[in-house]
Amino acid sequence: MEIMADAVPQLDMSPHIFLWCHPRSLSSVFERSIRELKGVKVFYEAHVNVYYQGQYTKPILPKEDPQFTFEAVDESLTQPYAEYDAVFIRDHAYFLKGRYKNYTSGAFSAFKHTFLIRDPYKSFSSFIRLGKEAEIDIVPEEYGVRELYDMYKTVKASVDPNPVVVDADDLIMNPRGIMKSYCNATGLKYTDDMLTWTPGIVEDWKKANPHCHKFQEKAMMSSGFIKPEDGTTSQTMNIDDLSDDVKEILEDSMTCYQEMYSVRIKL
Repeated sequence: MEIMADAVPQLDMSPHIFLWCHPRSLSSVFERSIRELKGVKVFYEAHVNVYYQGQYTKPILPKEDPQFTFEAVDESLTQPYAEYDAVFIRDHAYFLKGRYKNYTSGAFSAFKHTFLIRDPYKSFSSFIRLGKEAEIDIVPEEYGVRELYDMYKTVKASVDPNPVVVDADDLIMNPRGIMKSYCNATGLKYTDDMLTWTPGIVEDWKKANPHCHKFQEKAMMSSGFIKPEDGTTSQTMNIDDLSDDVKEILEDSMTCYQEMYSVRIKL
């Protein structure tokens, strides 16, 4: 039972904003920027422990716990939080296990759905490298681009024909312009304070993911958006080194990415 699917949207809610993303899309640094806004409650990867509940083949997994259910998490997300100016929720679409329509109906239909994408050649390169360093086997859906695209199509068809899409390369090359446009589109109050922060551990990340030092280390130790000196955002992998199944996922992900890229925020 998905408890919020048929609920009536609450009219006294603070604005609730989802940022749907996929792994290695620079979502940590995006969230880190949002955390500089006063009066905004931030949820980090809301459904991460639901998705990984009881999967002990992964070293980052929580132990079985009744609080890690879709029902429990969704009840928390749909609270009014009237004491806050806004609620920001970063989440990976693949965590939903295909339950996309549940998050565009009922109380969730009042949420603003936004999307963060990154060139799959770059996100896959980073994910594969970090997976090896952390000795974690990556399963197909964890690349997350197809699942993000499916969530995007669900949002377009049901609650918003023109969802906000941000491309990670654009974000790094022009953080002020992109974050200002994002805030304008979502109702957040932009401030230049979003562009810099004090390096350090983000307790929400550490609590949810004991391997955050691998996957969020760069974002935690940063003090702002880092623009590459050579004008690129990362090196990409050698395609010939990939297995055939990963090549197929990459090709499909590029198709999904390109469609979303065509409607991204443009400055």
